Amino acid sequence: MPPIIYLDQNHWITLARARHARHKVQHLDELTAADAIWKMAANREIRLPLSVAHLVETARAGGGQRRAELADTMLEAYHGWHMRHPVDVRAAEIAAVLSGEAADIEVFSRQPGTPFPSSQFEPFHSADPELTEDAQRLVDALVWRDTWNFALRHETQSSEQNKQADAVIEGWARSHQEFQTYLAEHPAERDPRQVAAAWTLGDLHVEISMIAHNLGLSPEDFAATMRPDNVLSVFSAMPFIARVTEITHLRFRDPNDSWKRNDLNDLIYAICAAGYADFVVADNKFAHLANQASKHSPPGATVTSNLRTLWADLQAAVS
Repeated sequence: MPPIIYLDQNHWITLARARHARHKVQHLDELTAADAIWKMAANREIRLPLSVAHLVETARAGGGQRRAELADTMLEAYHGWHMRHPVDVRAAEIAAVLSGEAADIEVFSRQPGTPFPSSQFEPFHSADPELTEDAQRLVDALVWRDTWNFALRHETQSSEQNKQADAVIEGWARSHQEFQTYLAEHPAERDPRQVAAAWTLGDLHVEISMIAHNLGLSPEDFAATMRPDNVLSVFSAMPFIARVTEITHLRFRDPNDSWKRNDLNDLIYAICAAGYADFVVADNKFAHLANQASKHSPPGATVTSNLRTLWADLQAAVS
């Protein structure tokens, strides 16, 4: 199967510049790598899935030429592949652990609607009852792809929508920053990984409780699995949540680190991809954090911070 490569938005921008504004790619090696990766994508030797994060960040770019070039690049290269929404990936990881069953999560697929949380997405269905099941699936796929194309090229968030989203995200970043400051100002004998696991559990406690209820777990069985002294080991078995927990731990330990609004997309989308893709290309900071986190997480992607390193890794993988 062709390797799955998740590109952070800034690296999609590099691909778009290599296609439409080559003089804007500062490093010749990066331009060469972009050309080689584009050729592999065109030949379907690699898969470059898109996510809701790409859609939202592209929608924020307005409606100018840069937006059009970026959207066209994505639509030419992704071949209908998407990453399942991290909320659903996370729920599947939790359900597998609570039920004691092996996780079977199709994180990357061409199934319509999978980039959005399943609780918020109603599948497309044709109104023609005479369609065969195969024809129904084809129509659904075509309608979905056309909708996705339109959203990337034309749908734009209003300034009010951006303000509302920013306020929520900035609250998220502020809560992390405040707790990190508290830890630095109140040193104590504590296991920093247990602290990060407890923080992650606090973030997810409603979601975990709902999943346990839907699985029909008794309070006793639930408590036996999610004990305070056991939560770190439980999370450590999950490719996505383990990385979130470990990165949270690494950042809480650094009093000089600063939580920013843009960190949320990286911590959710790029790190989810790091648990399940073959390669992830993120920004410098999150590439470093993801590689540190991989030492305490299940096997996952090779994470790099530029296309030239990705290209070298792809060459090494096939040699």
